[in-house]
Amino acid sequence: MKEQFGFHISEELHTKHLLSDKDPYRKYGWFPEQKQEIVKAFTICISNLDAKIVNVIIDKTHFRNQNYHVLENALKYNIQRIENDSNGQ
Repeated sequence: MKEQFGFHISEELHTKHLLSDKDPYRKYGWFPEQKQEIVKAFTICISNLDAKIVNVIIDKTHFRNQNYHVLENALKYNIQRIENDSNGQ
């Protein structure tokens, strides 16, 4: 990504912002076709990794209780998913 597109090594990729030409990607001056190539290259790179992706979504719009600890529970659920998926390894 760095060699082919000049993408800074410490920069995160946020596809929505990249494709809609928002900061911090605007400074690169990529054409729409280049942005599509970046997304494809990134997707191919991820698909070739020997890794599993675990995520947790907590929809805060469903909670009426202001005392619900979103970050604490998200971390707890994430750890539970990793434990369940690891099969004790």
